[in-house]
Amino acid sequence: MEKSSNISMEEVFKYRTGLIENGKKVTIENPDNLSIDELQALTAKIFEELDRLDMSMGYPHHDTGVRRPASIDELREQEIWIDFLDWYNVVPTQSNIILGYVKKNYPKAKYPRVLCVGDGEHCHLGRKLAALGYAVVVVDPVSKKEFTIPKQENGGMLRVVQGEFHETSEDMMDWTNFIVGAKVPQCAEILTKTRKPTIFNISGNAEIYHMRFNGKEIHSSEELEKEIEKLKNVKKIMHTDSFGRKNYIYVCNEREYEER
Repeated sequence: MEKSSNISMEEVFKYRTGLIENGKKVTIENPDNLSIDELQALTAKIFEELDRLDMSMGYPHHDTGVRRPASIDELREQEIWIDFLDWYNVVPTQSNIILGYVKKNYPKAKYPRVLCVGDGEHCHLGRKLAALGYAVVVVDPVSKKEFTIPKQENGGMLRVVQGEFHETSEDMMDWTNFIVGAKVPQCAEILTKTRKPTIFNISGNAEIYHMRFNGKEIHSSEELEKEIEKLKNVKKIMHTDSFGRKNYIYVCNEREYEER
């Protein structure tokens, strides 16, 4: 993720306000069912970020006394922090960029069913799509648990499956109108070859250093991006947020798709 230093104070204050407002909400709503220790770790991280912002604006360091519990390591704290930013869209994350693209280009009246691959532990993208009225099936081996949100009045529903997505998953492929993939390096080759419109991004996860794409050994996210961009049926879309950070999504097999 690239970053620009030309950030306006208005954006800094907007970000700071978002941290405060959503930091208060997360302890009440607890959308990811965090434990008491995990909530404390997230609170400590939010205070740390607020203090960093204030010091960058010339204010003195302020110690709140809140610390990350010993039961939560730095890696887990960072995961919780990223999930917090993502769920409340404090800053545009990759899954929220995909969500925006879907809302603009795949209206639920025409594309009501979506298969969501690799949505992570808490299935944020799938849950947000279901809230918008899409019928969603999420497939991810690291999903926290399998569960179902029954069909709502707006048509939205969610089914989470703990498992691997394979190109031979014909029942899912026949059912869905389009596919979204959230941070899916290992599935990238399969997703570029599906017969349905597919929108996905990749991440720099450790697993990216132990994979192949179209027969070539991949050692970094940069190498994977270059291989994906060689394909004729793929277009790369860049999103730059108000902080100057750049994120990329890939769109494959995008064409007019009519129900039969």
